[in-house]
Amino acid sequence: MMTTNTKRNGIAWDSDAPNEESVSSLDVLLECLTEDNNYVRWRAGSQKKVSSGHVAHSTGTRSLPLTTSKEKVYHEIVKNLHAKGLHHRSSREVRSKINDLERTYRSARDWTNSTGEGIRDEDEELEK
Repeated sequence: MMTTNTKRNGIAWDSDAPNEESVSSLDVLLECLTEDNNYVRWRAGSQKKVSSGHVAHSTGTRSLPLTTSKEKVYHEIVKNLHAKGLHHRSSREVRSKINDLERTYRSARDWTNSTGEGIRDEDEELEK
């Protein structure tokens, strides 16, 4: 499994800003996914309509309908990366990174939800 620091092309997602005043690919990706309904729109893919209207991006790029496919969402994120001077990420890499972030989140959530039970039981036994 890849971490936020690694990338197949050897360029880290969290430290690839073109200059000190710029943001990294990871910053742009997270910004895109967290604004408006973009993550929900990505999760829905082309299967469902999330809500009416369009989602505008802070970079001023063209709005896409909320019923757009995942591939279009990837392309929109790549456009946002390009607008920030980050020209080395492809739609395929964006897809891979989003999937990696989701896997990492699920793994951390599962670990958090499953740890500590035995410890709590032992603490209760000691108190008796």
